Amino acid sequence: LEQFPASDSPQRNKAAAEFLQLGSEGIREACRMLMPSGAGDDSAVRFALSGTSVYVNRPGGEKERYLFAGYLLKALDESNNVEVRSFLLQLLQRTGTGESIEAISRFLKNRELCEPAAQALLSIRTSQAEKALIKVLDSVDSRNRVAILKALGEFNSRKAVKKIKKYADSTDPETRRAALFALASSGDPEVEPYLSRYALAAPLYERNNAPSLYLRYARRLAEEKKPDVSIRICRDLIKYYQAGHEQNIAAAALTLLTEISGDIIVPELIEAADNPNQAFRAKAFELSENFPGEEITNLWIKKAQEVNPYVKAEIISL
Repeated sequence: LEQFPASDSPQRNKAAAEFLQLGSEGIREACRMLMPSGAGDDSAVRFALSGTSVYVNRPGGEKERYLFAGYLLKALDESNNVEVRSFLLQLLQRTGTGESIEAISRFLKNRELCEPAAQALLSIRTSQAEKALIKVLDSVDSRNRVAILKALGEFNSRKAVKKIKKYADSTDPETRRAALFALASSGDPEVEPYLSRYALAAPLYERNNAPSLYLRYARRLAEEKKPDVSIRICRDLIKYYQAGHEQNIAAAALTLLTEISGDIIVPELIEAADNPNQAFRAKAFELSENFPGEEITNLWIKKAQEVNPYVKAEIISL
């Protein structure tokens, strides 16, 4: 333990390799030295465990990662301190394997440990880990449900959509927001009505969050090979979010639209030169740099003859 923290990566790897040689009993003994805040100095063992969790994630370290995760799971069972268990679950976010899922899932119903457990399952990121999150969604309290919904959103889970939908109308704001985030992340074509209803009927603070959910949904649709709907959503956001304080939304939608459409978007980028908002024009000009060439340059030269001198200067800069 005195070798940690190491001065550099090679020293850390050497010390971690030696630490692993202690085997199950030695590492579990080290884990027993973990203490909650204020109870003493356990920094050496925390550095050792953290450094080893990085070391076993190296290419070719799969066998050691599997073994180390098993040691951590045994230590997790032996400890009865919430703070120590939380630290061990954080280590399992780096080192957890498919074999860890069942043991980690037991903590999804624990009020203090649900969040790190959900994040550990998210880092394992297999269909079995996703299934474990879905399985407990209806049987936990609202606080834990929010953590699980957020994890399912990060999973981009489509398998959970049917269960998640009923929480999109929850009277609890945190649950509602987490459910809508998960629905937007799913890329499921059937969830758009929930997002559109949310944009109109939600409290003001939540309505302000609706465009970012729509953008996330549009991106996921594009990733799911449904570009037509994604393009329509982007154009709607550009059309309806033109107020000065909303230009970041329009600019983000234009960026996504460009990523999806490629050089087909060029006429719309040129049309953006007529937009009265300088920030939106700047984003259009920035995106236009992705489409060089004489033909497109000539279109911009022609546009420069139609605009006021200020915008003409911006086009010349482009």
